[in-house]
Amino acid sequence: MPIPDAVLKAHTEVVKLTKEAITNADEGSLADLAGTTRGTEKQLANLRKLAVSELPDKVEGEEWRIERGRVAKRSFNTPGLLAKFAEKLDGSMLKTIGYLLGKGVIKIEWQWTKLKDEARAFEVPLLEVARTIEADDEADVGAVWVDGYPRYEAISDE
Repeated sequence: MPIPDAVLKAHTEVVKLTKEAITNADEGSLADLAGTTRGTEKQLANLRKLAVSELPDKVEGEEWRIERGRVAKRSFNTPGLLAKFAEKLDGSMLKTIGYLLGKGVIKIEWQWTKLKDEARAFEVPLLEVARTIEADDEADVGAVWVDGYPRYEAISDE
């Protein structure tokens, strides 16, 4: 069954009206328009996910083909792998980790909140600076604030 004309027409009209509204909006209206658009996106995304969940692994329509993707989720035996590499290098776990980090084979991702908790528990002082730091820096943590995704919060009309 083809897509109903009403759905195609509504899609075209929503895009057209949104573009016009953006062109003619002041800052306050743009915030409201962005929030409303975000709400519409979320509702449509939920409907799309519902539709796709009912499909087989691969299906073709008149205009779209949908094929379920695959992603490998790997897990690693870190102690075992490190021991194997340490054996081949020089036996030092610290040098092995440094070597693999340098080659980009492994990476360490610090978790700020958990790091602060552990540092407090072990009474380890943390020196935080407002810049990016390097491996040989005196500081422990560098913080540089960058733009993130906007948060959309509905303001109630009280």
